[in-house]
Amino acid sequence: MIKAMLAREMKNKDIQFYFYRQDRAVNSGRITQIRDKSHGPEVPQASENA
Repeated sequence: MIKAMLAREMKNKDIQFYFYRQDRAVNSGRITQIRDKSHGPEVPQASENA
């Protein structure tokens, strides 16, 4: 889903806000790595329906 959000040109902070829960922090650095394809390049982007 993060790849789909990045494809919509969402900002890291907006993606973080969507996924953040008190017991599950979301790292902005990981989102950046997904954006530049240094983390999870083999994982496909979610479809529009997902």
